[in-house]
Amino acid sequence: MKNFNPVALLRFSVRSWGLIICVLAGMTLISDGFGIHSGSNESVQSILSFAAFPLLVCIGLMWGWKNEFYGGVLASVSFIVYLIIEPGFDYFLGAFIFTPALMLVVLGWPAFRDRKKTTS
Repeated sequence: MKNFNPVALLRFSVRSWGLIICVLAGMTLISDGFGIHSGSNESVQSILSFAAFPLLVCIGLMWGWKNEFYGGVLASVSFIVYLIIEPGFDYFLGAFIFTPALMLVVLGWPAFRDRKKTTS
């Protein structure tokens, strides 16, 4: 029997959590018709907020499956940009989305640090 590895369990949990967030965001986009309404002119703020939250956060969380550090940084930064653009966001939902992105950064930091040492 293999030894229990808590880091591997945490890594799998964070990746699954990110996948659930992307699936829920995708379902919301599909049900809302991608936020496109007939005859409406989209403002720059709504286009930036759309790019920051559903698109870049999900791209970062999915990139976290391959490279945890860079995916987590992309998801974290894009979600912070979204919070700056849309300040009225629910804090509980924000914590639900921001936690796996931050955990990807924490889990990917040792590999990033080791890779940086070997190249310099």
